[in-house]
Amino acid sequence: MELIFLCSGNGGNLKFINTYLESLSLGKVIYVLSDRNCLANKFAYDYQIPNKVISFENNETNNSLVSILENYHPDFIITNIHKIISPNVVSKFSGKLINLHYSILPSFKGLVGMNPLHRAMKLNSKFVGSTCHFVNDEVDSGKIISQSSFKVEKNINLEQKMFKAGAVTLLNGLLKLTNHQSIGNFKFNEIEFNPSYELNWTLVSEILLKLENDEL
Repeated sequence: MELIFLCSGNGGNLKFINTYLESLSLGKVIYVLSDRNCLANKFAYDYQIPNKVISFENNETNNSLVSILENYHPDFIITNIHKIISPNVVSKFSGKLINLHYSILPSFKGLVGMNPLHRAMKLNSKFVGSTCHFVNDEVDSGKIISQSSFKVEKNINLEQKMFKAGAVTLLNGLLKLTNHQSIGNFKFNEIEFNPSYELNWTLVSEILLKLENDEL
């Protein structure tokens, strides 16, 4: 499995997915595109993954983006970027563009980063979660691939737990799309995943701990 990541921030999911896949020889990230200088493209540079910063805001940039995507032929393109992907790119790469959203869609469409979680907290939600879905021409409305959910509890770092939920949800989504055999619902760290797959949970825990401690 070969992936391209579109990023805007710290690259936590990029680091998690690339480390897990490469550790088990399941695949790798082959290019990282970001809309700003950030920790995501620094990680790519440090790990010798081709990377580039582009603006995503004009036709010339879209042509550059399309050229890179066509030249590298990724299996999937992860759109963890705080930009709306242009309709021509969505149309051209339909079925390959995958997004991770920090809510149980269709709730809180159109909010980026941890904002869906913050909105859910303001509304006193009892359960929250994450969704891996295809990108289409309507924001956060593509076909759902995998989801997770967990109970809102006091005295826990909800953003940290949401990141863990999202990272594994994205991994489950990618495994589903590459025809792995589902084991149905599975609960890890009090987070329920559907569908879920045979994962190396020791490795998952090790990577998440390193990310939590800024060691990756």
